[in-house]
Amino acid sequence: MKTVPTYVSELPEDYQNLYGLWKVTTEGDEEGRTTKSLGIYEGWVDEIALYLSNKCYYSLTFSAYHINKVPVSSNYIKKDKAQVNVKFDIDSKTWDLSAHDRAKLISNLFAANNRVNVKIEEGGTYAGFVVSNYTEAEIQERRRQKALAKLTDEDKLVLGLLDQKDYYPF
Repeated sequence: MKTVPTYVSELPEDYQNLYGLWKVTTEGDEEGRTTKSLGIYEGWVDEIALYLSNKCYYSLTFSAYHINKVPVSSNYIKKDKAQVNVKFDIDSKTWDLSAHDRAKLISNLFAANNRVNVKIEEGGTYAGFVVSNYTEAEIQERRRQKALAKLTDEDKLVLGLLDQKDYYPF
């Protein structure tokens, strides 16, 4: 026989506090065979329920929602190569772009958000793009090349990075 909670403390921890992140659904048809997602909301259950009252079929179902945080960003930099096909949903307006234009736009988006240790390439799936990491060695080489680009040929010559015959071609 199942024990039913009679005290708030006997409820699962996620449901003891009425303020939080909630995934809210309602019935999608009168038989209740389908479910319609109304979204993820943060707030008090009563306020969310009243806000969504005009979207309710028979009842609103609240499920505690958890956001899983990715570990510190440096952890995704691996010695090994990793890559994955990704796509945004149709509301992103990226589905009608060519694969090349989509990859270029998404690459610019990552750069604008200072996400510089990943490569964005044309995807192998419809409306997709490929996200891959730079290895630690590739990151070091990118930093080296960036630093070298700031040096003049004379600086490179002094540091032994440029052959004299390349600097004095005569």
